[in-house]
Order: sequence, then structure tokens, then C-alpha cells
Amino acid sequence: MIESPAYEIIKEEGIREGLQQGMRQMLLETLEVKFETVPLRLMRQINEIQDTEALKMLHRQALKSSSIEEFQEKMRLIVE
Repeated sequence: MIESPAYEIIKEEGIREGLQQGMRQMLLETLEVKFETVPLRLMRQINEIQDTEALKMLHRQALKSSSIEEFQEKMRLIVE
């Protein structure tokens, strides 16, 4: 089967979107485990992030932060 360039672009986009979604879910789960509750507004903000590097940095900050407020402040700095 010969795959067209358009197919490759669509496939790569799907892989990228899947990676982003997995990273978002991992970040939200980390926050839930660590802080028990995640404000709905914060969940929505995280679900809008498409930059995989920002999501990676946020996951690290979630692990380091001592409160959800501290995480939110660091998120503001990263996502701006």
C-alpha cells in the first residue's frame, strides 16, 4: 500500500494530538493525586494547552509544588 503525503500529514497530526491529550491527562491525574481536588477552571485551562513542552514543564511543576495555588502561579508564568 502506497501512502500519500496527505495521509502522512494527517497521521502525524493524529499522533501529536494523542500525545498532547495523554500529557494533559497525566498532568491532571498528578494534580488530583497530590492535591485531591482540581478546580474546574484550572482543568479547562490545562485542556486548552497544546504546547507539549509547556505540558512537560507543568507536569514537573505539579510534582514540585506544595499547593494548588503555587502550581497555578507557576502555570501562569509558563503558559504566558
